Amino acid sequence: MALCLPLNTLAATQPFMAGAPYQGDVTLGVVLPDGRTHTKTTHGSIAFTPEPNQTDVVQMVMRADESDAGASSELILFGTYEDGGWHTLDDVIDVQVQPNGQIRGTGDDDDKQFLFSGTGSATRLQLNKEILLVTEQGGAPAGTRLTFSYTLTRP
Repeated sequence: MALCLPLNTLAATQPFMAGAPYQGDVTLGVVLPDGRTHTKTTHGSIAFTPEPNQTDVVQMVMRADESDAGASSELILFGTYEDGGWHTLDDVIDVQVQPNGQIRGTGDDDDKQFLFSGTGSATRLQLNKEILLVTEQGGAPAGTRLTFSYTLTRP
């Protein structure tokens, strides 16, 4: 019985986002500088998973699968749980998931700018991620916006 108490106490202190991955639809969007747009809905997931061999580091893994192309888009942010929430440990991208479910973040590197917003709970996660290309990349001109709108649930 004494061994169960610490485990139960640990489980009670886990933030709402800990646990099974959130899964569902992701709407991918491309907005070119001239205003042309393209959108597509596909399957995606977001998971908060402990980093092996680093007990205080938790990865936020955002994935969008493009099944017809056999490809996927993935962004992994390294962070930590703190005070019932989660925040990045990155100098370039700063994302925070508050205990009340509010998600906010920004990032800026040499060739991309990032913006994150959304809300979450133990069973639902809505996250919008926008990437602005500052320089031409992979044939996409500077000024192109890539959007990812995650609408995810879990049991």
